[in-house]
Amino acid sequence: TGKAGDMTDSGYPRTAREWKRGTKLEDAPVVYEVQQTDIAGNQGRYYDRGVWHEERSRAITFYTSQYHWLHQGDWKEVKVPEDITVSTFKDSFMFKLRKEWTVAGKTFAQGTLLAIKIDKFFAGDLDSLTVLFAPTENESMEDSTGTLNFLIVTVLQDVKIKFVFWQYKDGEWVNRGQDAGMGLEDVSLGAVHSDESDEIFATISGYARPTSLFLTNVEELIAGRVLGSTPLKALPAFFNAEGLEVQQHFATSLDGTKVPYFQVSKAGIELNGENITLLYGYGGFEISLTPGYFANRGVAWLEKG
Repeated sequence: TGKAGDMTDSGYPRTAREWKRGTKLEDAPVVYEVQQTDIAGNQGRYYDRGVWHEERSRAITFYTSQYHWLHQGDWKEVKVPEDITVSTFKDSFMFKLRKEWTVAGKTFAQGTLLAIKIDKFFAGDLDSLTVLFAPTENESMEDSTGTLNFLIVTVLQDVKIKFVFWQYKDGEWVNRGQDAGMGLEDVSLGAVHSDESDEIFATISGYARPTSLFLTNVEELIAGRVLGSTPLKALPAFFNAEGLEVQQHFATSLDGTKVPYFQVSKAGIELNGENITLLYGYGGFEISLTPGYFANRGVAWLEKG
C-alpha cells in the first residue's frame, strides 16, 4: 500500500491483506505479516493436480523459511527444520533437506527428498515419510519435474544425468525404475501441463549437439526412446562435429577424491601428453558444470583437432 512497514528491510513484501473488489487496498485487513528483518512474507492459493492449497511462508533468510498451511479449515504450522524446502505434489508435502534431519527414529541425509500425505503429516504420522531420493558419495539431486501422475528426479551421477521415475498411483508412490542412459549430454525436463497430462518437454544439449527441444511423455522417457527421436526444434550447428569423441575420466586429488571431468577430442587421438589442450573448470553456488554446446570452442579448438 506504500505505508511504512509494508516492506521488509530487504525491500520485499512484509504483509498480506485480504482485499475485496471495489474496496481500497489500504482498507484491506492484514491477515499475515512477518518481521521487519525477514527477507519476505507471502500468502497464496494454488491448484495442484486436483487439490487446492493455501499457504503462508516467511522467508527468514534466503535459505531458511517457515510455513503455515490451511488444513481442514485451520491454519497450521508445518513443523520442520527451517532450512527444509517445502512444496507439494497433489495431496502430499515434498521436503527437500539442506541438512541432516532425524525424525521418527530415522535419520535422513542432507540432500534427501521426502514425501508424505498432508493429512498424515498433520496427524503426526511421520513414520509415513517416503524417501524419493537419497544422496550417495557420487550422486546428488539436481532437480525434479512433476507431471500429472509422475515425479521425475534428475540426479547427477558423477556429473552425468540420471533419471529416477516415481508414479503417484492410488495415493502411493510407486518406483518405476531409473535411466542412466542419457549419455554424456545435459538433459533438462519441463512438464507441458502438470495438472492435465504426463507430456514432457526435454531440452538436450552436449559438446557435439546444439540445444534441441523434444516433446515426449513419461512412459516414452522411461522406455528410453527420447535420444533417438527427432526434435521439435534445434539450434543450428556452428561447427563441424564429425569425428568428435566425448569421454569421461577421473582425476584423483591429493586427498584421494576422484574428480570427474570430460574430454572432448577427435576420436582415436594419441594420448601422448603433447596435444594442445584447453582446460576449463567451475564450481560454486551449488552449480555443477554439465555438458553443453559451445560454438566458440568448437570453431576455435575442436574443428582443428
